[in-house]
Amino acid sequence: MSFSKRFKEFRENLGLTQQEMAARLHKQQPDISKIENGEKELTVSELNEFRKTFHLSNEVLLYLTYGIDSESLVAKTVIRERFEDAESQRILEYLLEHPNFKNLLSRITLLPEKNQQYIAQILNTIVKTEEARK
Repeated sequence: MSFSKRFKEFRENLGLTQQEMAARLHKQQPDISKIENGEKELTVSELNEFRKTFHLSNEVLLYLTYGIDSESLVAKTVIRERFEDAESQRILEYLLEHPNFKNLLSRITLLPEKNQQYIAQILNTIVKTEEARK
């Protein structure tokens, strides 16, 4: 299996769209499509950024780049768990750095479910609009 196919499999295992992957890697969606289609390769610095963004071990990076498999990579859930742990940690750090936002989120959790869903829709629209502008 090629790097492009392993890269796509990695993204799909995390449940990310190409747009979401692009946002995390500070790229555009067409760049991710080109990587997945084998039309574009990542530079060493881009590969390093990819490793840092998803908190990948050297073993996982070796697997993704060269297809070298090791016993620690057998379960795909390991990659997903590391990603989710890193995402949770990043969110917690953000909330600690932004107490006003933390306060607002805390207040939102006290609202009725219907109101929470409405706020989530508004935030989703704002984020999608901002991502489209990039």
